[in-house]
Amino acid sequence: MCTPTASAFALYRRCRNASAVLPPEDGWPDPKPESAYARDHVAAERILAAVHRDAANRESLGYAKPSPKAIAAVAADRMAAAGLGCDLLPERYRKLLERNSQTNKERQMCS
Repeated sequence: MCTPTASAFALYRRCRNASAVLPPEDGWPDPKPESAYARDHVAAERILAAVHRDAANRESLGYAKPSPKAIAAVAADRMAAAGLGCDLLPERYRKLLERNSQTNKERQMCS
């Protein structure tokens, strides 16, 4: 049985990954030991938030707005450096990474 914190975290993750084309029974977090699961996802969320914050800061300084592909590439690089897998990226970013290989220029736009 899930603890209230674990079930709230699972609900948050499912809502975050919500999509009009995703069936309601899909998109739920994989069952893992609660501490490892929560720790990995919190770290991934922080990395993604930092990438978005860095991109916004660069944009406020007059640089071009980075594409979602560039944000996904930089987030994937930072997650790999932290020992996390790309499977922790939101689905929309994983799909972008699967479709096209990223160039160094795109990565530099938001790092």
